[in-house]
Amino acid sequence: MPTAHRRIGVTKDPVLAAALDATRPLLSVDEALSEAGQVRRLALIGAEALQHAHVPAQGALDRQRLRQLPGVRPATRRIDDLPWLDAEGVDEARSASAALAWVRGDR
Repeated sequence: MPTAHRRIGVTKDPVLAAALDATRPLLSVDEALSEAGQVRRLALIGAEALQHAHVPAQGALDRQRLRQLPGVRPATRRIDDLPWLDAEGVDEARSASAALAWVRGDR
């Protein structure tokens, strides 16, 4: 079928053929789904699964982008590594929120 989108070629080797056979019943009750449609559906499902499963990987990418900005350095420690910082023992008058309010001044 004609399309404005670029097509890609995928070689159907024995491993891919086995994967297609194994996943066909899991994807759809529609037996008319073409192999190309099945590969597309698997690619979309796989991409979504990887995005949700690799949230820490996204954090690593974000840190890498942050390091590329001039004059910016990421934190060297996690807040969990600061045992002296106890949420119940924080003096609100000396909190970061109070400091920010002071810096911003009267609005």
